[in-house]
Amino acid sequence: MNWVMKRTGITIGSVDFSGTAMAMLAVDPAYAAGSGKYFQSNNGELIERRSSELSYDQARQRKLWDDSKTLVGLKAVEEPAALR
Repeated sequence: MNWVMKRTGITIGSVDFSGTAMAMLAVDPAYAAGSGKYFQSNNGELIERRSSELSYDQARQRKLWDDSKTLVGLKAVEEPAALR
């Protein structure tokens, strides 16, 4: 099954690697300009990748935001103006 995941670009890192990678992305100056970017594990290294095509679908983004507001009970006055 691992070979199928690798061939399709799906990777699963260890808990240790994932924790270290998140910390590096948060504090390492090498990733300071990485806000809004997508990184993926590739044989123990973090590489910048374009996220999936679905992630660029604005209608899906809006639906996810609207559904999330409903699930957490966010009121209109609590929503950031830029997201209204």
